[in-house]
Amino acid sequence: MRRDGRTSFPLCRLVAGAVVAAMACWAGSAQAVLNIANGDFESGIPDEVHQADVASPWFDFSGANFWENAWQISIDGISPNDTTVLALSAFAADDTVDGVGQNGYAYQDLGTADGATSMTLRFDWGSFDDAGGPRDLGVTFSILESDGSFVPDEQTDILGATGVTLISQNSTSQLDVPISGMFSEEWTFDLSSAGSGNLYLRINSFEPVSGQDQAWVFVDNVRFIPEPATLALAGCGLLGLAVVRRRTVA
Repeated sequence: MRRDGRTSFPLCRLVAGAVVAAMACWAGSAQAVLNIANGDFESGIPDEVHQADVASPWFDFSGANFWENAWQISIDGISPNDTTVLALSAFAADDTVDGVGQNGYAYQDLGTADGATSMTLRFDWGSFDDAGGPRDLGVTFSILESDGSFVPDEQTDILGATGVTLISQNSTSQLDVPISGMFSEEWTFDLSSAGSGNLYLRINSFEPVSGQDQAWVFVDNVRFIPEPATLALAGCGLLGLAVVRRRTVA
């Protein structure tokens, strides 16, 4: 406070900063209950193998042959970034964007929205090093909410299940993708219609052009942007600094 009774400009900025930090704290805590586990697909798989089951906490359909559905790959020289990835089969995809009735999917429980009205995910996807090319590829991310009656299972798709509602969905496709072609996406999903039920992330591939059987897609490095825990800590830290400086100025 200045001697003439008016608030100094630095102090106004300080108070405004504290308010913004408090809002960041609130936003971070609202989103902190949402969590993606094994989004880099590095867990639950030995080195140098094709694994039919996508490791927990992911659920997928596992058929007689791993290449007919969704599976996990940890073999160097197959994915462009030479890391373990989620693989989605062209044999389990059609020109339906959400892949309803097809078995090329993987999904996991994210937790509850807890008041968050949106969330942003970043991920990599593309064509394999050992795939013929060019190929036409498509991938879809869906956010679904369960009313509590749905029971996840390795052979049960969450899409279209009783008690499950589609909350938000984003898709993209690329034509004539060369061998080893890779893309990075950042998508924001609208959660304004979400209730108090658990949210699930479901990933599937699709054929941008019907009947080609080309949608051999890999997905990797699925993560929140910003990381919920990082957002909460940053916001609370800024608020703490603002309070300390406010006391110093006073």
